[in-house]
Order: sequence, then C-alpha cells, then structure tokens
Amino acid sequence: MKDINRYKEELTDSIASQSGISPQLITGILAKFSYKHYKKGDYFAKQGERCNHIAYVCEGLFSMHIIKEDGTQYIKTFIKPNDFLMATFRPGEESTINIQALQDAHVIAEDYAVFKTVIEKIPEMQLFVQTKIETYLEKVYRQMERITYSV
Repeated sequence: MKDINRYKEELTDSIASQSGISPQLITGILAKFSYKHYKKGDYFAKQGERCNHIAYVCEGLFSMHIIKEDGTQYIKTFIKPNDFLMATFRPGEESTINIQALQDAHVIAEDYAVFKTVIEKIPEMQLFVQTKIETYLEKVYRQMERITYSV
C-alpha cells in the first residue's frame, strides 16, 4: 500500500491553494478517505451498477467512457492524477458511464453521501466542491449523454 498520508497531504495542499480553506479544516474532512488500488483494467464504476464514491486520483490513469447497445465504445475523457472521480451525483443511482483504470492506479476515496453530509456544514468547502469538482463532472456527463442519445 502506498503512503495514504502523503496522498492526503497532497490533496490538502491542492485544495488549500485553490480555495483559501485552512489546511487543518481540509485535513479533518479528508480523515475518513481511504486508500484504494486499482489494477489495469479494473473499474471504478460500470454502466448499470451503483458506485457511490468520490475519489481523488493520486497516481495512474482512468478512462471515462460509455458502451452503446451495439458494443461501440465512446471514450469521453481521461482522468489523470490530481483529478476527481465520481460516477453519479445521486447516491443509490446506477451509473450511466464506465470509469476504468488504464494502468495501475492509486486513489483515496470516500462514500459520496457521507462526504456531502460533512461538507454541508462547511460553506467554503461546499463551494469548492460545487465549483471545482461537480461543475466539471456535470459538463462531462452531459456531453456523454449527448453521445449516448445522438449516435
């Protein structure tokens, strides 16, 4: 297992530099994040399955793609270190996308519902998540939905 504390420190520094939120507050929020290793080919999320986690990519590369009913695969984007992963914004909802490791990858992750509950009490962190993470991922998901229904 890689050094989870180093990964949490890197994420803390990144959020603090982009948001102005104190590192101590961020460290508290990240306390429940756990380490996960994905081997090349493993899925973070699969179409039609539930994936209720938010994760931060520490090392490795993922693809975000859909597979049409005819078997055609459309790769929308690649997710690299320092990016976030999420399959859905609604806990319990099935994923409409696949997120797959293209090489061995290391992430730190937390249940998204738990994470949202924690940040709801911290307006600065809630704003950061909405502007830096959710807005980007929503844009990617909307583009993927257009591919799904237009091709």
